[in-house]
Amino acid sequence: MTNGTPLIGSNLADYAALPTTSLYSMVKSGLVGLAKGMARDLAPRGITVNVVQPGPIDTDANPQDGPYSDQLKAFMATPTFGTGDDVAGLVAYLASDESQFATGAAFTIDNGYTA
Repeated sequence: MTNGTPLIGSNLADYAALPTTSLYSMVKSGLVGLAKGMARDLAPRGITVNVVQPGPIDTDANPQDGPYSDQLKAFMATPTFGTGDDVAGLVAYLASDESQFATGAAFTIDNGYTA
């Protein structure tokens, strides 16, 4: 198998926890459907397709000390935002030969936000 680069979605594809997130959640859940279809379409070529669904990640656009951080931290198992490195580790695994058996799946990495 040749592992493809995973699509990057959001944990809100599974759980629209806050008001005004319905359209965002709809778009992100569409990526899951796309990945499942593409996984079937591309499997004969040896290409895997998956989605990485991160939760709150500390970025400039969504800082862990930003205006919504307390609200987001309340949903997590421990009140800590993820980092780009947390997501990169999962992406690297899915792009590696070690994940050849994973295709058509959504991998949520959100510190228990959707648990």
